[in-house]
Amino acid sequence: MKARIADMTAHRRATAMPEKPDGLKTRPPRKRPLHVSVYISDAVADEFKQLAIIHRCKPHDLYIRGFNLVLKDCGRPSIAEIDGTAANRDNDTTAQRGNDTAA
Repeated sequence: MKARIADMTAHRRATAMPEKPDGLKTRPPRKRPLHVSVYISDAVADEFKQLAIIHRCKPHDLYIRGFNLVLKDCGRPSIAEIDGTAANRDNDTTAQRGNDTAA
């Protein structure tokens, strides 16, 4: 039986935060994206930089498009659907511009 990512990370959400001593200011929790490193060769990085210039975007935008394609190919919801935000709004317009320049 395949374990779902949500099941594997459930302990993070279930773990209670330790109480702070009185008088110590606490910052409200921020919803920040998780940093994930992707190791690619210099040649592949150069290709992504060239594509980003052609499509007038950043290489990161292309990586996100790739992640969304993998999710779609596997029958999973998009990043925006998972996060419940319009985080990929800019990437959608970039994809449209990129298609216009390629034609």
